[in-house]
Amino acid sequence: MVHRLQAGNQTRSWHQFFEFYEPFIQRWLTHQRLPESDAEDIRQEVMCTVLHEISNFRHNGSVGAFRCWLRMITVNQLRRYRRRRRDQSGVDLEWLAASLASSDHEIHRQFDIEHDRYLLTRLLEFVVTDFSSSTIDAFRMTALEGRSPADVADRLGITKAAVIAGRSRVLCRLRESAATLFVED
Repeated sequence: MVHRLQAGNQTRSWHQFFEFYEPFIQRWLTHQRLPESDAEDIRQEVMCTVLHEISNFRHNGSVGAFRCWLRMITVNQLRRYRRRRRDQSGVDLEWLAASLASSDHEIHRQFDIEHDRYLLTRLLEFVVTDFSSSTIDAFRMTALEGRSPADVADRLGITKAAVIAGRSRVLCRLRESAATLFVED
């Protein structure tokens, strides 16, 4: 998707990008106890910055490079918003921005975890009809909830091997789905 966005005015790619990322940014900001209107303003600024700066993004080959870039845009927009509004939100935006920027802070780690979980959940929406409900349930319980295959097998009344095999099939399909969205055409 990033390559398509960088290629110019790709309406479909921008639509997909906003469809994926706007809700995540909005939800993350409101989970930080920002008032809804402030979160909406900051989210909009983050999305506008991505729109204007995507041509400057260079993937460095490491996992999560785009997520890191998006996180830093969010940090910068939090700081910009604080300066512009003189921090009337009731939330210490400078502390939030500094925490988000610091790789050893829990807020930084939580942003990454929530981003990855959110993206996985959204991608799952594209493939859910390709599998039985028990396979999808087993995948959700193991991949999203962190339950053990043995626990999930007991809960769903299937074998541990079926849980592991189903998870593997869903992961493979998710990778295929992600490739169509996020890899250059």
